[in-house]
Amino acid sequence: MPEDYWSSQAATLAERSIGYDEGHTQGRHQGLRQGRSEGYQQGVAEGRQAALNEMQPQLAAANEMVQGMAQILAAAADALLQGDDAAKVAFAVKYADRLDKAMAKGLIHTAPHNNPQLAGLSVVMRLVDESRRACLQATEATPTP
Repeated sequence: MPEDYWSSQAATLAERSIGYDEGHTQGRHQGLRQGRSEGYQQGVAEGRQAALNEMQPQLAAANEMVQGMAQILAAAADALLQGDDAAKVAFAVKYADRLDKAMAKGLIHTAPHNNPQLAGLSVVMRLVDESRRACLQATEATPTP
């Protein structure tokens, strides 16, 4: 081996080969990491979209059912609001009883009239306010022993 090997063409080719191999290995590892990461993210996004597409008909059906129930309850509330105070007191008693049972079973965590989303509906607040008024009038009208 000549003394000036590191300046020879053979050394240059050897170093080039070593650098090429290291660069190739590093590039392959970087490409695998990047490809795995991008593939994982794409798979998660596609999975979420597929789940959303699958649930869409069920969500639409549930929404339609809730909207239908809201119309029925609004009509019942309107009829009750036009009724006499005895009907409003009966509603308040039944409402309180049902709330206690539903909360005890864990079906609901907050009374509907305390739920900001439901309390914002004017028919709910009118119904609760009218029932309270009727209850207060009934207790004021009842003689105390």
